[in-house]
Amino acid sequence: MKLELKKSLAKDYRYLINKFIKDPKVLKPADWARETKIAKQLIAKHGFDFLTLHFNNFKLNSLAWFLSKDGSSRLILEKVKQKTLTFSQEKVTIEEEKIGEDVIVLSKPKSIKQFISYGKK
Repeated sequence: MKLELKKSLAKDYRYLINKFIKDPKVLKPADWARETKIAKQLIAKHGFDFLTLHFNNFKLNSLAWFLSKDGSSRLILEKVKQKTLTFSQEKVTIEEEKIGEDVIVLSKPKSIKQFISYGKK
């Protein structure tokens, strides 16, 4: 179970790196390690879904930009936008009096026993 969880997290880190880095094929192993560590921090702090949904067509030289002052302010701005775009539910009041008549719905029999006793009620 833990191995599957680690593999899925590694896929998430790899996905973020491939999504945000301009040319991930030229990254050296040391650079991959650094970018993976930063991706792990970003997912822990902001969540994978937030990062993938709110930053489309956004290419960087390194994920370290998100840890800088400009990057963190951009993340905060996107979180504020996300919170302001949430919809509020309307309050529905239920009247005391009925508006229409009750409808009796007969369900179809699902077993042989129900089929034999269907309509005896």
